[in-house]
Amino acid sequence: MRNTYEQEWQLTLQNEVFPKWNVEIGYAGRKRTRSDWTIVANAPTPGPGVLQSRRPNPSFGRFSILSSGGSSTTNALTANLRKRLSRGFSIEAGYQWNRTFSSTGSGDPSNPRNLRAERAPSSSPLHVANVSYIFDLPVGRGRAIPAGWAGRLGRLLEGWRVSGIASFRTGSLFNPRLAGDPNNDGVWGDRPDRLSSGALPGSRQSIDRWFATESFVYPLQYGFGNCGRNILVGPGKRKWDLSFIKRMQVSREGNVLELRVQLFNAFNHANFSNPSATVGTSVFGKIFGADRAREIEVAVKYTF
Repeated sequence: MRNTYEQEWQLTLQNEVFPKWNVEIGYAGRKRTRSDWTIVANAPTPGPGVLQSRRPNPSFGRFSILSSGGSSTTNALTANLRKRLSRGFSIEAGYQWNRTFSSTGSGDPSNPRNLRAERAPSSSPLHVANVSYIFDLPVGRGRAIPAGWAGRLGRLLEGWRVSGIASFRTGSLFNPRLAGDPNNDGVWGDRPDRLSSGALPGSRQSIDRWFATESFVYPLQYGFGNCGRNILVGPGKRKWDLSFIKRMQVSREGNVLELRVQLFNAFNHANFSNPSATVGTSVFGKIFGADRAREIEVAVKYTF
């Protein structure tokens, strides 16, 4: 075992383009070598017959070896726009492009004797964007529009604050796999043969067929498939969380009544899970799960 060696580098440029408006652009990189990696040991070569008699050392079963042979590299680009809260308005928007390659993603590799084939992109999203904001309606005492200007409507709109968080991200990576241990080597990470890309254009993707299932087939008997790790992209995610808050002073002593309405996944967008990736099953390539649907919370608080 050797100590992990890690290098990091970062460059950030910031500028206040307007009063209270800041722009930030950055790059960050990381490289790790000699990181801990648990690898499969005493696995027989694929073939027929009882596993134990074919192991390199039949006196032992399968075991794992902790080594320092892992490695990973990360490159990330970021861009952020911020406006500090003033005159009842603030906003922060951010974008990140991130690509990580790692050799330590799978405890059960497809071929324990070809661990270089396990080096692949991380399953994390390639693109991530977030926007958060606060907006106070300009109606009421000390605001641009006095509450009395619009009569009852003004009193109804007075004291409202709208805030929210919106997030967008591309799908996570995954790869097809074979059920069980078809090549009979005691390692349950077998992958199929890949005949073509397998990716479908967005216009042809659906929950019943997210990728071209015919592109993945069983390899030759007792053989290793040529399919790599994390070669397909799952569904992206979009989510809007909104909050509406109204504060009303109900006495001269400073008693305050607050009404809060919060909507999580406000537009009820269906954020699907990754499809089933087991070759040869009736659900191969189909999606059966999703994140939670819209939720609404209403709360009242009285402060005295």
